[in-house]
Amino acid sequence: MLYFKFKDIDSREIEGLVVCELPPITKPAKRVELIDIEGKNGDIIVDNGYSAYDKEIKIGLTRNYDLQAIVQWLDGKGKLILSNEEDYYYEAEIIEQIDFMRLVKFKTANVRFHVQPIKYLNFEPKRVITKEDIDNNVIENLRIRNQGYMDCSPIFTLYGSGECSLYIDNAQCCSVDIDDKFVVLDGIEQEAYKGNVLKNTRMNGEFPILKAGENMVKVTGEGFKKVEIQVMSKFL
Repeated sequence: MLYFKFKDIDSREIEGLVVCELPPITKPAKRVELIDIEGKNGDIIVDNGYSAYDKEIKIGLTRNYDLQAIVQWLDGKGKLILSNEEDYYYEAEIIEQIDFMRLVKFKTANVRFHVQPIKYLNFEPKRVITKEDIDNNVIENLRIRNQGYMDCSPIFTLYGSGECSLYIDNAQCCSVDIDDKFVVLDGIEQEAYKGNVLKNTRMNGEFPILKAGENMVKVTGEGFKKVEIQVMSKFL
């Protein structure tokens, strides 16, 4: 049975809704810039990453459908999980109008999701290391695996007080002064924060990057108590 999840709601939970067709699994297109240089054969290709794109789902109605529930659900943005690749999720948003009149009249309609090019694992365990697991307030030789096949931007949450330093493969990437119990170093958003309060001014250096495969992580700090690591492995 085909299904999809959007904003943590499963299409199978929506009364009267069926999924008729899911989009194929595709790789996003690259954004490139072609530069011609006079007197040089060929051109130079500048790689600018990958483009966001659309995924279209065909839905249908059966008896006893609740149209208003469908209208309210299929709006806005959130995580999108498709049953033909259910190990991953996309960051998606519905930005085009859905023809609900067609849905009622012909019992089918297409829903177009605008998805970001990177997808993430649904179930990637968070690593948690506490002070009781370490000696001398230092985590060393902590092996963190990036399961994707490209560099990823993890999310580190450091607990404690005072200055802590973070190293990846023996190279220091940043230090942060924890002034209020914990701080989140969010590599995806490129922000340091606690809740809604930004802590960027208390951080020096660069947000950590984990290469594909195994990475060695080290955290130091006299007031350091615990670290949580969300790897955020990336896939296309």
